[in-house]
Amino acid sequence: MSTKDFWFPFERYPDADWNKPNKYFGARRKGTPRLHGGCDLIMPTGTWIHAVYDGVLVHKETFFYHNTWYVTYQHGSYLVRYGEIKKGSSTKLEIGDKCTRGEKICKVGQLSGGDHMLHLELYTNGSDHSGLRRDPYSKTNKYCRRQDITDPGPHLDDWVTRLAPP
Repeated sequence: MSTKDFWFPFERYPDADWNKPNKYFGARRKGTPRLHGGCDLIMPTGTWIHAVYDGVLVHKETFFYHNTWYVTYQHGSYLVRYGEIKKGSSTKLEIGDKCTRGEKICKVGQLSGGDHMLHLELYTNGSDHSGLRRDPYSKTNKYCRRQDITDPGPHLDDWVTRLAPP
């Protein structure tokens, strides 16, 4: 399965491009050897985030860091972690809850430092939910994430041609 039928997670282009310094996949993180494990899409706090494809909730709203949370959905053969979301904004509450492409699933949060964004992570082995309910910061690779972590940047570059409907 490819991601060619996926949609962008917002109704409009973000306030800052995910390919900018510190926002792109693989960017160096200050004070740590860990590399950035996703792409950051800058949007106002409280902006609705839409499901990129039909899917099922596999990890319900959980603390991420700095006053933000995350949810993880299986979208076909991919897992997508929607991170740095607003606490209590998830529209799906139980593991197994389904969503449809374009559906509003959560809202952009705000880090305690003031930044507001969606941190989007992409994994290629959608059928394997292991490692998602435990510490998301495993030390198995330079991203401190699962081995099947994938750069979402090229996918976002394609998806932005298909914005989520209002």
